[in-house]
Amino acid sequence: MYNKYSINTTQNVSIDFEIAGIGDRLIALLMDYLILSGLLIGISLAASLLPSGSGGMYIFWAVLGFMAFLFHFFMEWLMRGQTFGKKYRNIKVVHQNGREANVLNYLTRNLIRPVDMFYGVGLLVVFFNKKSQRIGDMAAGTLVVKIEKESSEAKNVIANVEENYQPAFDKVNVLRLSQEDINLIKEVIHRPTMKMNWELVKLTAEKMKKKTEIYPRDIKNVTFLKTLIKDYNYHNIN
Repeated sequence: MYNKYSINTTQNVSIDFEIAGIGDRLIALLMDYLILSGLLIGISLAASLLPSGSGGMYIFWAVLGFMAFLFHFFMEWLMRGQTFGKKYRNIKVVHQNGREANVLNYLTRNLIRPVDMFYGVGLLVVFFNKKSQRIGDMAAGTLVVKIEKESSEAKNVIANVEENYQPAFDKVNVLRLSQEDINLIKEVIHRPTMKMNWELVKLTAEKMKKKTEIYPRDIKNVTFLKTLIKDYNYHNIN
């Protein structure tokens, strides 16, 4: 079961993140270590061709050990918060204020990884921490969150409407929108949370409120736009 974590941006927009569960993190970690093990075995076999006892051999093993220790750091840095395992499980390291983590964040959380691995201390901390942070995450100010898959279908389908769906807004108001308006809304909101342009979401919502003369209270702009799409689809087939 995933926890929710909310932050407020500088535009006073509330963003909800879905904290990655222990299961996803363990599977990602196992996959990364399998990949790392394969790389180390391959490199070691190649190194066996070097003359034994040579100075170059010792330097080679020192460099190899350094690379293995910082494997996760390099992957997260190069893949912007992901490793191969994290990408497979659709999770990502982000800063706890909602922005992308930086190189220092990645380095800090991975330098402390040996502490987290000591007798499973990190796993225990994650289990009892409400943000599912291990010690390295707390030191770096990072979170591991679920990210949405960009779906090609989302760009082509207006919205899936449940069989018993009840529209939130009146037909006469919703059908003031044109297909161009709906395409604009889709372009603005059908993207992963981390790539959402919240200022553009706000401006689009304000435009659609004026056009439809719908001014709902206590509803987020992105939720309003998603509801407009579903209502538009419903009213066009009913």
